[in-house]
Amino acid sequence: MILCVFFLKVATLPDEFPDAHSIINDLRVEYVVVIEGVVRSRPVESVNKKMATGSIEVILAGLRFLCSYCLA
Repeated sequence: MILCVFFLKVATLPDEFPDAHSIINDLRVEYVVVIEGVVRSRPVESVNKKMATGSIEVILAGLRFLCSYCLA
């Protein structure tokens, strides 16, 4: 089994993806999820040069839980 952990900015667009927007606020760090979306450059004022992924963000289109306890 391979576990990959990524720390990157996930943005939501509530008008375009209302379901994804409502779910994102309930996520916890121990959840294992699959995120679907579009990777794009962050706006210049949002770039975090201290992070390797600080120049990109994901616009969240969908989310799927991979752990059963996440749904309890």
